[in-house]
Amino acid sequence: MGTHSQRLPGWIRWALTPLALFVLALLVRALPRRFVLVGANVFPFGNDAWYHLRRIAYSVVHFPEVLRFDPYMNHPAGAMPIWSPLFDWLAAAVALPFYRVGDPTSVEGVVVWLPPVIGAITVVMLYALALRHLDASIAALSAATLALLSGHFWYSQIGFVDHHAAVAMASTGLLWASMSWLAAEERSGPWLGPVVATGFWMVTALLIWPGSLLFVGLVEAAWIVFALTRSEASRARRFAGRFAMIHGLAAVVMAIFAESWTQWSAYSPVVLSRFQPCFLGLTSLGATLCWAAWHFEPLGATRGRRSWVAAGTALALLGAIGLLIPDLLDGVLEAWQWLAKQDAFQASVGESQPLLLVAGQLDASIAMKRLSGFVLLFPFAWWAAWHWARRRPRPAPLLLWLAWSLGLLAVMLLQRRFFNSFSVCIALLMGWSMVTAWRWLPERWRQSGARGALAASAFSLLFLLFLWPMRGSYLHHLRYELGQDAADRVRPWRVAEQAKLEMARWLQRKTPATSGWLDSKARPEYAVLAPWDLGHVIEYLGRRPTVVNNFGDDIGAENFELARRYWELGEAAGSLLLEKVGARYVVARWRDVVVLDPLPGSLLYALVLRDGSEDPVAPGTYPALSRHRLVFESRRWQGADVDAPAFYKVFEHVRGARVQGRAAAGARVVATLKLQTNHGRKFQYRTRTTADASGHYELRLPYSNFGEPAAVRTDENYTIYCRFDIASLVVDEDAVRSGRRLDGPTVCLTPDS
Repeated sequence: MGTHSQRLPGWIRWALTPLALFVLALLVRALPRRFVLVGANVFPFGNDAWYHLRRIAYSVVHFPEVLRFDPYMNHPAGAMPIWSPLFDWLAAAVALPFYRVGDPTSVEGVVVWLPPVIGAITVVMLYALALRHLDASIAALSAATLALLSGHFWYSQIGFVDHHAAVAMASTGLLWASMSWLAAEERSGPWLGPVVATGFWMVTALLIWPGSLLFVGLVEAAWIVFALTRSEASRARRFAGRFAMIHGLAAVVMAIFAESWTQWSAYSPVVLSRFQPCFLGLTSLGATLCWAAWHFEPLGATRGRRSWVAAGTALALLGAIGLLIPDLLDGVLEAWQWLAKQDAFQASVGESQPLLLVAGQLDASIAMKRLSGFVLLFPFAWWAAWHWARRRPRPAPLLLWLAWSLGLLAVMLLQRRFFNSFSVCIALLMGWSMVTAWRWLPERWRQSGARGALAASAFSLLFLLFLWPMRGSYLHHLRYELGQDAADRVRPWRVAEQAKLEMARWLQRKTPATSGWLDSKARPEYAVLAPWDLGHVIEYLGRRPTVVNNFGDDIGAENFELARRYWELGEAAGSLLLEKVGARYVVARWRDVVVLDPLPGSLLYALVLRDGSEDPVAPGTYPALSRHRLVFESRRWQGADVDAPAFYKVFEHVRGARVQGRAAAGARVVATLKLQTNHGRKFQYRTRTTADASGHYELRLPYSNFGEPAAVRTDENYTIYCRFDIASLVVDEDAVRSGRRLDGPTVCLTPDS
């Protein structure tokens, strides 16, 4: 008697498993949706997502153009984004039908779903890869594992609008196509389809992220070993010819997208440059020379001779490169500095940190949290799989997978970002290990009945134990779905994130609009100086240019160093730097005070801890700021305490009203002003000066008594003190902005003063 599934058409039965895997992966990656889609608002996940949204918005408005030069970063010079444009352009193409003219943010609700969809597609791709080269059981378990792996979920969750999810998909496609190509070569089957697919994924991976050169290098190393280990010269020649062909075509395509950079060398592999087409072209040339040489009997007769020819060709090409294109070798050095984090900025980026180092200590917790407990067994499972693969009739595709996994493990230990693509490798190895271990059991233990149920339960428990270290990635989302963790919204890191968005929205709504947000030819009137990791959100959500952003010194080393120094300086030197880069607003952050422990006389200390006023503990020791005024502060660390420190404070850099008056020679003149912030916190601005020998004093005041920014309210007048004299002074907004001179009250000149 047939089952319901047997009555279904064949194509439906074939599609059921991959469809179920796709839905599972999509549902898992949609778990954080309540924190991303809040009412009519969209809150992407991660700092880099904001800049991807900016480039997507630009392409949607100007389709099919891409944002190649951005005047909103590295102000006033502007800069080219270092990310390749393909991901953002494709995202814009997908979102274009949903664009409402005049509202580039209208596509956000569509764009935030792209990472989960890409992640789910990658899960299905792994299923197809394993089904093609292993079997259905391993394919299903491996893909289900990838659907649940936190490392892959992290980069493909809803709202994580970044190229990382696409990188994992492209690298999986490259591995799949390369394995299929080697399988076709081993059985002398049709080769054109796998070769074309390999070339497609190689180019796609490089266009999505230049760092994919690592993936290309891994498969190239495997291809070279494959070619040199063929016993028949004719097979080696054919493979070398096809190797040369796909590299030549890839070089032509990459040459179309090569860019010229001011902050990178002409042959830098870190960005799309001349390096990629040159590297691919030279590789094609080397393979072509080997193919030609191996046609001659003395040179191509044996594997040993072919290997010597290949080694000689490689050395000759390297020598020629050193003489003719020395910059190409400099580019290789840049790539190593990036990978090894010898660049100071990269060394500070979280995803660039070593996988097994936490706070400078050896720690496997992140590895287990992202890659499951099975990561501890990876070396043993890999060794078993390697010996198993070598005994297979056609081992090349399987050995490629294992060599690829080992290579990704090595680079992942250097930089955590690679656990995204490595997730595919460990999921496949875990699936193979579990199924192989099951098949090693005596048959009586695998049959139905009590023993079979016990064995199946034990294996299921083992699988769950492997996944247990990753539970933290999902449990709070599940509890929130069930209404059991509503307090999650007020966790400190979420409150800090909300404060950041509050600050960026205020900049957009309350500061003067700047030109060029979606016009790369316009030049903005001013910029915002903020900690570099706030740059992307200010540029997109705040719609204001920045001096530095999340690209760090990769787009402007001078600005990056200038911004770092600003916080350490006093006001006079800091103001000169702000004027140099055209910064009108400064965003100061409480966390930086805790981390950097600034000196009391520094701008960071004065802005965050003193609100620009003089030191209340030791008046006169550290003077008040006269050209920085507080215009906004975000929500606080402890919401109920009005005096708790705010996460962020925004200051406007002004000329300051120059108040000049008369007082007794040598007398101390003090000016105070009461203020109230947008969150109701009250404080007093206090500054002082000393009258000169001729009986004149001058104060520079950054606040006005009327016409000031609405977020911070000031008292109706300043109070001027000198000994026992008290006077009042009203300062207008124009005087503060222009630095105009105002007449101050005469104090301390009467005998009773």
